[in-house]
Amino acid sequence: PRRVGLNCEIWQDADMASSSTHNDVKDSTAFGVFNLVASSHHSAALVRRTNGATELYTWGYAGDGALGHYFNDKNTIKRISVRNPTLVERLSQRGGSSPSSTCAEKSRINPTHEESLENCIGSDIPKSIAVGNRCTILLTAQGRCVAFGCCDSGVLGLGGRITESFDPTFLKFKHPHKSESIPILTSVNIGSTHAVAISSEGHVFTWGSNDYGELGFNPNENKSSDKTVWSPRYLSFDHSEIYCRPHSCFFPRK
Repeated sequence: PRRVGLNCEIWQDADMASSSTHNDVKDSTAFGVFNLVASSHHSAALVRRTNGATELYTWGYAGDGALGHYFNDKNTIKRISVRNPTLVERLSQRGGSSPSSTCAEKSRINPTHEESLENCIGSDIPKSIAVGNRCTILLTAQGRCVAFGCCDSGVLGLGGRITESFDPTFLKFKHPHKSESIPILTSVNIGSTHAVAISSEGHVFTWGSNDYGELGFNPNENKSSDKTVWSPRYLSFDHSEIYCRPHSCFFPRK
């Protein structure tokens, strides 16, 4: 193992931070890396800074767009790999960063930075990350999901048979019982060919390949030969029992 240069400590949970062993460093360990994930092609980390910023860093193969970085030349991205953790500024919340920070300084932190590049999540804050072999889904504090990268099996969840998105794009979730309401997502996870998410109300959504019923419903329900679900679909089941399907398992609240 080799230390990754994120210039921070690993974030400690409340129990560890309050233990006698860590009392003297409680303040310094309340910030740092709090979410770290990896796929076969790339890695991602969320970092909480002392100035209130929450930053997304990614590194690895950039050719699929799964790193979330912006490149001027879309042809160049196919040949690029990012060898060090690099700030994804358009998916980070910079918090109380100094207004005197220059474009040159940002370019040093993130070589893909452009002064006109807009933040894709606005005032929202990154909460957690899920990664597939060639794609990434970011969950925000407001319960929204942003997907980017490539996947032929529909893991991006963007509908319309979309298999790639080099620009971070919000997934659309429909509330199963309230047409005017939008579900607030609390957790998202990616398998090899499908993805699952759960909302604050305990509703489960699945999307991606359903060749083996991994989405939780009969693959033959689709009238066409295409077993792929291209956008999040509500998964209904009896909340009084544990509900399982091959490759997926949920333990509903009672």
